[in-house]
Amino acid sequence: MPDALTKPDPAPRKKYVRAIGPRLRILLYFIFGLVAILAANSVYLSAISLLEWLKSDPNTTYQSWFYMVMFGTHLGLGLLLVLPVVIFGLVHMKNAHDRPNRRAVQVGYLLFATSLAILITGLLLTRIDIFQFKNVGLKNPHARSVAYWAHVITPLAAVWLYVLHRLAGPRIKWQMGFRWGHGAIAFGASEEKPGRVQRRPKIFRTLAGADSFRQFHSRANANDG
Repeated sequence: MPDALTKPDPAPRKKYVRAIGPRLRILLYFIFGLVAILAANSVYLSAISLLEWLKSDPNTTYQSWFYMVMFGTHLGLGLLLVLPVVIFGLVHMKNAHDRPNRRAVQVGYLLFATSLAILITGLLLTRIDIFQFKNVGLKNPHARSVAYWAHVITPLAAVWLYVLHRLAGPRIKWQMGFRWGHGAIAFGASEEKPGRVQRRPKIFRTLAGADSFRQFHSRANANDG
């Protein structure tokens, strides 16, 4: 009875897949770069919004041409960030969903959901008014207010969740984080400081963002100086 005594073949070992492979790491660094620039950009835009809120005068604005450029940059970088974040999150979850460190996995799920909330609220706040698309976007003032404050608060939650995610997993490379931070500070320092208070023209058009904070303006004619 030799067959009865034969030991069954051991089950093949599952091939180990790194949670973040070489290609995915390149994508992660690209995301870090965009997030660092967006962070500095957001500080500038928030400072302008705060100054206008403190001024509480609807006829004055700190929104210079540079503010318009920076706000357009914010929109462009935000749109550029959508696809990389979604791809990275899905692939990373696929690679790491069965890891034994369940705390890191669960916090990672929350971090990805928070990242999606940042992107979705940003898209909801964007208004399109070009070509055949006329005033496309979230119009209800109360809904825009909720989306705006969610867009402001969720990045802070994302930073906190990212730190928890990394503390539950491999050691955080603080030196690399400091390098990204220095780059963001250097970018922010190069931005124009708030200039003189300008008179807001009589006619302006809201292009994007919360109504009370995201207003671009244009001169009605040459006499509106």
